[in-house]
Amino acid sequence: ILNTCKAFPEDIEKCIEKTFDDLEQVKASDESLHKEQAKPFKYYCVFKSSNNGSLNREQIFKIVGNYLNAKNRLNKVDFLNGDYVIIINVICSICFISFVRNFEKYRKFNLIEMGAKFINTGLVKSNSSSK
Repeated sequence: ILNTCKAFPEDIEKCIEKTFDDLEQVKASDESLHKEQAKPFKYYCVFKSSNNGSLNREQIFKIVGNYLNAKNRLNKVDFLNGDYVIIINVICSICFISFVRNFEKYRKFNLIEMGAKFINTGLVKSNSSSK
């Protein structure tokens, strides 16, 4: 987690700007600083929310997309082969912001993903089937 803020669109937008402006990957893609040497990247956004009904995916995706496209219009969304993943977690009124490289590669070490894999393959039986 790189930064936290209140879970309101205006606060999230300010927090993303403040946080991502310091990242080397975003600085390297910034067309306004060095147009010829700008290195665009592919990304996608993961949004998870619990106990918050005021924010939705589209709002968050629009905030992130507008920011990254303002830095470099060649930054593209790619859900299959993204270089980076921006993870936005909202719990109640707090927003957690992450910028992750190699997300797909290390996803297998996530306990939730591992549990889902075992249940889907039938290696583990759920409690409801034993009754």
